[in-house]
Amino acid sequence: MWDGQCQAAFDKVKEVLSSPPLFSPPVAGLPLSLYLTVTDTAMGAMLAQTVDKEERVIYYISKKFLDYEVIKGRAVSDFLADNPIEATEVMDTWSFPDENVVHVENDIWDLYFDEASNYMRYGVGILLILPTGEHVPVSIKLDFNVTNNATEYEACLLGLRGALDLGVKKFLVHVDSSLVIN
Repeated sequence: MWDGQCQAAFDKVKEVLSSPPLFSPPVAGLPLSLYLTVTDTAMGAMLAQTVDKEERVIYYISKKFLDYEVIKGRAVSDFLADNPIEATEVMDTWSFPDENVVHVENDIWDLYFDEASNYMRYGVGILLILPTGEHVPVSIKLDFNVTNNATEYEACLLGLRGALDLGVKKFLVHVDSSLVIN
């Protein structure tokens, strides 16, 4: 039975949805809060910061998982649940051991890569980040049929080849696939 209380709740939902929150730039020196929601089929995350007793949204992202991502995510979470890391010490959340370091010489490049595939085409994305912070993005379309795992391998190999072609001697490889790394 629809009554006044139902109508009031409905009107409140309409009001909230018709005036979405505005993003705010972060304020240096104030802590950030990360809110994360993950279900079997989707995830959402919000980065916020409390300024003058008011919580402000800095960034928000949401994603509905595709079928293969649900399977991949379940495999990763099952692996992590079966292989927990023992905590050796409790970290003081407000202590940053390197907070007084102003500058560090770094000649290590970062290499990120990922694959993309669907029923029509396959491709890889590569991102090299120089020690100076400059970004070198590369995307490559593969002209042959491959599985998702093979596409991950291609992305890794092309990223490594690109880094070596640029004369990179030290780089740190970042990837979300344990299959490729192991």
